[in-house]
Amino acid sequence: MQITLSPACFEGVEQDEVEEGHVGIPNAIVWNHRLSMASRALLMELIARNGDFDLDAAKAAESKRRARGGEPEDLDELLAELEAAEYITLPKA
Repeated sequence: MQITLSPACFEGVEQDEVEEGHVGIPNAIVWNHRLSMASRALLMELIARNGDFDLDAAKAAESKRRARGGEPEDLDELLAELEAAEYITLPKA
């Protein structure tokens, strides 16, 4: 499943041209208290990956984590929260 990030997500984001793997994310996203902390973390990961995020693999990893007794995190709920805030667009099923 492909997630499309809003162009607004990248406003103020700084990609380090010299040292690959470093991304500066604006405080407006980091401190957006309209979103849950888990949704903000997911949004920051999506931005850092330039939207290249394998949702199916993430859901499989979440299932394994739950099977090992890890605390549940519903990716669908987090994605719905980000979509409601207009940070992402999910494909229609």
